[in-house]
This record gives sequence, structure tokens and C-alpha cells, in this order.
Amino acid sequence: MLVTPKEGDEPLRVALPAEVLMSTPSMEMALRRLALVPGAKALPHHKIREERLVVGPLLERVTPQPRPEAVAAAAGGEQVVSVRVTIEGDGHVSYVDPVSGPMMLMPSVMEAVREWKFGASTLGKDAIQTEADLTIKFRPKR
Repeated sequence: MLVTPKEGDEPLRVALPAEVLMSTPSMEMALRRLALVPGAKALPHHKIREERLVVGPLLERVTPQPRPEAVAAAAGGEQVVSVRVTIEGDGHVSYVDPVSGPMMLMPSVMEAVREWKFGASTLGKDAIQTEADLTIKFRPKR
């Protein structure tokens, strides 16, 4: 349960703990979800509006498959790619925004993440949009 902001106020950003989705010798994926809680109309008599926030879990994940030459061209040790994912209330990914990392690895990450599916996210009875910060570490083969 959380107290929603007033109508007209900036949305409340609720950051959930990061979770490691996958860790192998060649790759690690970590995800941090963010819920954007919009303002709501005030209740009569200055009552505080409390609503239940449900952030839909990751249901389906496609693992990025960068071309070996892209990983090799990124040269050196571990390569880190970060993207910001916008998830609609029904759980589909509507947008993937590159944040940082080698541009040679970005297309495979963005293509894979566009296929991810999440459970529905709601505030009270209303569907809400959420975001996720995804970090993928590509490790060289030893």
C-alpha cells in the first residue's frame, strides 16, 4: 500500500530492488523495476488516498544473442550494456531506450527485450505504466 500523490503533482517514482535475472560465465542480466504512480483526485474531508500497487513480474524473457564478431569488436574485458524499458499496464514492452554501452552490442539487446512479456501492473483497479532499467554484462569467453 502507498499514499498516492495529489492530482497535478509529479508522479511518485517507486523503485523496487534490483534482481539478477541470469548469471552465467558469459553473461549476467540484472533488472530494476520502477513504477510511476500518477496523482489522483483528493478524497473529501482531507482523507489520505491509499492504493495497492502491483508490479507485474517478468513472465517471458528472450536472451540477447549478439553476433560473436560484435562481442569481439567490443574488445577487452567485460562489456556492459544498459537500456531503459517502458512497460505498458498490460505487460507488453512499448519502448526500449539505449542508455549506455558499446553500440555494436545494442541492437541485439534491444531486439531481444522488445519481445519480453510482463504481468499486468496496477494501482488500485487501474493499469499503470512501469519502467525497468536493464543492465547486461557480456563476459569474454575464456
